Amino acid sequence: MHSRSLTLALVFATIATSASARLVLPQQTFKPGKAPTIDRDDIPWGMAVDGIACRLLANRSYCLGQAVNVIIEVKNVSKQRRYLMPRFDVNYFGSLSISGPVNRNIFDKDPFTTYPKQFAPIEAGEVKRMPLSDLAGPHWQLRGAFTKPGKYTLTYSYRSPKPPTRMAVGSRTKEDGTKEKTYDTAPPEMLKHAWVNSIEASPVTVTIAEPSGNDLTVHEWGVFTMFNDMHYANMNRKQEWGSLPKVVYRQFPNARLRFVPAVWDKPVVYFYSERPNLRVRMEVDFGLGLPVAWWPAAADPVDDNTGRFRFTETGLVGPRFNKLIWDLWLGENIPSSVAQGAQSREQWIKVKEFDLGKGWWNELRLKEATPVTVAGTPLVGGRACIATQVETERFVYYDGLVPSPDYVKTITVKADSITLQNDSKFPITPMLVIDRRKADARFAIVDQIAAKKKVEINLKPIGDLRPAQPATLLRATLLESGLTKAETDSLMSIWQQGFFERPGITAIHLLPREVYDAMLPIKITPKPVNMVRVGVAIHANLEGAPSIRNQALGLIELLNDDDFKVREKATRQLIHLGPLGLKYVQQALTRPPSEEVKDRCEQIIEAVDTTSWFKDALKKKE
Repeated sequence: MHSRSLTLALVFATIATSASARLVLPQQTFKPGKAPTIDRDDIPWGMAVDGIACRLLANRSYCLGQAVNVIIEVKNVSKQRRYLMPRFDVNYFGSLSISGPVNRNIFDKDPFTTYPKQFAPIEAGEVKRMPLSDLAGPHWQLRGAFTKPGKYTLTYSYRSPKPPTRMAVGSRTKEDGTKEKTYDTAPPEMLKHAWVNSIEASPVTVTIAEPSGNDLTVHEWGVFTMFNDMHYANMNRKQEWGSLPKVVYRQFPNARLRFVPAVWDKPVVYFYSERPNLRVRMEVDFGLGLPVAWWPAAADPVDDNTGRFRFTETGLVGPRFNKLIWDLWLGENIPSSVAQGAQSREQWIKVKEFDLGKGWWNELRLKEATPVTVAGTPLVGGRACIATQVETERFVYYDGLVPSPDYVKTITVKADSITLQNDSKFPITPMLVIDRRKADARFAIVDQIAAKKKVEINLKPIGDLRPAQPATLLRATLLESGLTKAETDSLMSIWQQGFFERPGITAIHLLPREVYDAMLPIKITPKPVNMVRVGVAIHANLEGAPSIRNQALGLIELLNDDDFKVREKATRQLIHLGPLGLKYVQQALTRPPSEEVKDRCEQIIEAVDTTSWFKDALKKKE
């Protein structure tokens, strides 16, 4: 398994047993297939008018960020059948007012065109119900409600119009070829027993509270490959980024964004968890860097059909961006509005993991993690289309370039030791050093390198090409930092080669949390009760520039070897050498090379050089 990615962000709700990030936290368990419910039925009915009454059912309390699901009920308290318009939803024949720390309301003032067949009977004693899965979600007028903690009072009213006696609803073609109108005529019973009036539900008060206890914990781990004298971390990921599944969203090499066919955006990306239907917004800022690829769909950047992005022969082009924002539903069920891309209100559907095909990303799908779901857009003919594509994952993935905190410097290198200097303001603890310059690999475990200090590190023989001791220590360190066993196993499996099998001398340690946060600032709303961010730093090829130069120049000479297999092997090794050998490959093109060497050098540059993607964007940032 090759080393993978600048940042693989695993985001999920877990049960937090302690606020300390130094403890190993157990993961949340689920009751699959159960949609959110209203757990109370003690709310009184509003005053009946002409034999019809209504009420609004809601839970007493919700978590900040949790979708407020309610049920509207209309009851016939008379002893006879009545007829009414059974559309209780706001925007139609219902009105809703929300008062509290944030006020919102929808009052129906405009008359609706109605047809006789739209009216329905409600029998004596019958109750008609309409659940609203997310009160502030499906209705754009209510956006921003429940965004502050506190008590909110919900007031609901409903009116039913008078059914029309007779109305033209279309036309039909007669046998002689002429057309005549068709009519919908109301039955006499409907006109006689129609309920034409307005009613109000008793006010309902709900409390919106900050997440607490087990409501939300977020875990993230990221791996950063540092190169001496390189401005950005992970300059060697171009080949991997280019090989990701086409469905993955990206800024490079060809942009693929979520598409919204409107001049304004709306909340089409919802999630919930076992704190029923919890919706989370996550924002990651790359600062002076740039995101490259992410999955599943982000809410921003988005192709909102405003002209910011446009299709050309080379793909989607537009302004470069350095921030990603996701709107996430957490849990096993989502409102059908997410799946349908519309304001559907009544159904909750069970999610299913998106099929990305075979690949290393399947190792990230931890069954213990809460599913996260967004509404993305499918690819049709290589382009995003208007249709909605439900994307459910067990993680959120993002990758790109960030400024490299290059503070580990090589002072001297010997056959069985290396002297490193820590130029940072913080101690590095602990550090693993893996030496694979020769077949008999060596390693060292350094308890600490103090800030602004240097230390000579003696390298001990390992013998085994897959060293157990360094892996055991790294695993224990990851667990102590707050990752669960499943997360640690996934990380270690994906990065086996990058950690322990990389040519040359490699140093591995964990980044202090403040350094990770400075490299990739993250904001999550609502704020998690507990958040764990574990950044693993890999300092590659610490044996120094002379060794790299000699190795690169020797491989470049082999690009013109008579043996095809030798040329192929040298090409692969230069690609694997990555950015460290790139300048020597570029220098080879400045001299008159053979066609064979020229072609292979260009092949290596194309596979390794990320600056071709970021050239324009980096100029603007500088």
